[in-house]
Amino acid sequence: MSDENGQRGAGAHRQEASGEVDLLFDVLREPCRRLVLTRLQRNGRVSVERIVNERRLRSGDRESVEIDLYHVHLPMLEREGLIEYDERSGEIVGRDWPAGLDRLLAAARELEAGLFAERRDPVN
Repeated sequence: MSDENGQRGAGAHRQEASGEVDLLFDVLREPCRRLVLTRLQRNGRVSVERIVNERRLRSGDRESVEIDLYHVHLPMLEREGLIEYDERSGEIVGRDWPAGLDRLLAAARELEAGLFAERRDPVN
């Protein structure tokens, strides 16, 4: 909603920010997307082949990893403006990310590492 000077109110800004936060959590909800973004965060670009190989090690099924990557995860990340995917080269390149994505991604990695460590070495 705008006031008489065309300015948006605080409620509209909060709603917009809330929508961006929801989007970031939705993006980070999926381990494959977190892997893509982590590799991009470190290197700025990554090959689809590397992502497929890393995910295959965790799931064991190359075909389903490729199908999900090509038909679900890459299109979503590209649609949200987080990546550019070059089909000819098979390269994924990071774009400008919303503020906070780096911190949320780091927190997700920390949480995953902590949960993995707890499962490997449960406290009695």
